[in-house]
Amino acid sequence: MATAADMINDRKKEWHLCGACCCANQYLFMPASCASADLIVCLCIGEDCSCLPVEETVPKVCTLLPFCTVFPKVGCCETVGSLYAGNEAALAGYNQKKLGMTVLQSHCFGPLCAVNQYCLMPYTCIANEGATCLCIGNDCAFPCVSSIPNAFGMYGIICLPSFACCPKLIDVFPTGFAQDQPAQVANNMQA
Repeated sequence: MATAADMINDRKKEWHLCGACCCANQYLFMPASCASADLIVCLCIGEDCSCLPVEETVPKVCTLLPFCTVFPKVGCCETVGSLYAGNEAALAGYNQKKLGMTVLQSHCFGPLCAVNQYCLMPYTCIANEGATCLCIGNDCAFPCVSSIPNAFGMYGIICLPSFACCPKLIDVFPTGFAQDQPAQVANNMQA
């Protein structure tokens, strides 16, 4: 059974699919911040960031040394799930894959900017779970993963999985979103 971590991130539901080639997609949407990256992964290292303002999908964490967190709580080799244990509102906004990731290094400047780097168990070689700049976004993975839509089209004309012109992602993939699956928060925090 697919978990919420294996599904398309809910924040992409209203994004308009403008171009796609297998697991590499381009979108247009109303921005929530100037720039952000939900989760970018290369083998066992991951990163997320957001600025002006910091989106709710990016944890606000500060480290003093690698692996030594000082905010939101002091600890060593903490996962995102353990740092925010008990804060269900914050945990619900994060990509479920992040909850089991160990915080390597982080910087947070209040509502202006947040950047986090993680150590993780690889789930693909390379993945971008959703990067944005103003009203333009993209996501991709190699090899393909279930959390990145698999489609084909260009110049706003999408041919696969169905024919449409700049469709909202929810219209093309109506059942593929994380909200459609029960969250596995407790399992991800223990990982």
